[in-house]
Amino acid sequence: MLNSKKMFTNRKSLILALLYMLLIFILSSIPDYTSPEKANVARKIVQNILHIPMFGLLAFLWLRSFNIKNIGINRSILYSLIITIAYAAFDEFHQSFAPGRFCTFSDFLLDAFGCVAALMIVKRHLSPQSTDRTKG
Repeated sequence: MLNSKKMFTNRKSLILALLYMLLIFILSSIPDYTSPEKANVARKIVQNILHIPMFGLLAFLWLRSFNIKNIGINRSILYSLIITIAYAAFDEFHQSFAPGRFCTFSDFLLDAFGCVAALMIVKRHLSPQSTDRTKG
């Protein structure tokens, strides 16, 4: 088992990921008093789509906090994936306690999609093949 000094690159990256999780928690705690009849469809679509970059960024922040040189890119991605998806599930459960908010599986899937998409983009960017554009 690796100790935390070898697992994380620095405290700033770790603190940034944790602060971002706190921001998500605060945002999902805001009550929604809009009645379903008066809900703007465009507003709801935008709110749903924003789950993707929000949790993609969280996955990226967690990935940055891990020491890729010591634990490897694949393990760093796996840990980032597990933490972000677990937090997405927790966040959906948590917002079910806010007035007018609901725990929905579709929101969780959007969160997970954002997480996986961000990590795939980073993995592709960091892979040795992506740095050599001359090979076909």
